[in-house]
Amino acid sequence: RLKLTEDYHFNSNVENLISGQSGFHIGGDLSFILQQFPNHHRALVSLSKLSLREKTIQVEGSLHSTLCYFIFAIEFKPDDSIVRAIFSDYLLQTGQLNMAIEQLEIAVMTNPEHPTYNYNLGLLYLKKKEYDKAREYAKKAYSLDFPLPGLRNQLIKAGKWKQ
Repeated sequence: RLKLTEDYHFNSNVENLISGQSGFHIGGDLSFILQQFPNHHRALVSLSKLSLREKTIQVEGSLHSTLCYFIFAIEFKPDDSIVRAIFSDYLLQTGQLNMAIEQLEIAVMTNPEHPTYNYNLGLLYLKKKEYDKAREYAKKAYSLDFPLPGLRNQLIKAGKWKQ
């Protein structure tokens, strides 16, 4: 069923926000996919990008707001850490730092050994100047072999990195 739905509503033009596929606006195709598969990760990413690009909470052709689709995805599968991470990114880009942290904390609790979640959570705490928490998540990310030194470098620059 997923393949059939994607064949008619989620080609590369929809995913890359170029054009709708089934006679709908892009938002209509994304809405259809997310009604059938609430935690369709790539469709959630595309929807959040479209919402940000159009600077609207409900994109043209969509039956619900972007926020509602994230709520549906979380209710459908509360332990889906990928949905939480995507939602966190969306919230961050809409200026909701505390809510972004909350969602990424849930992603880390659900999947504590995911280096990117730990790294990104460290970055969010760094934004808030909560250096102890930023360092804690940075150390966890680097212990899991996260390759980018940016968070550590920013903590060093702030005088907050301790071995």
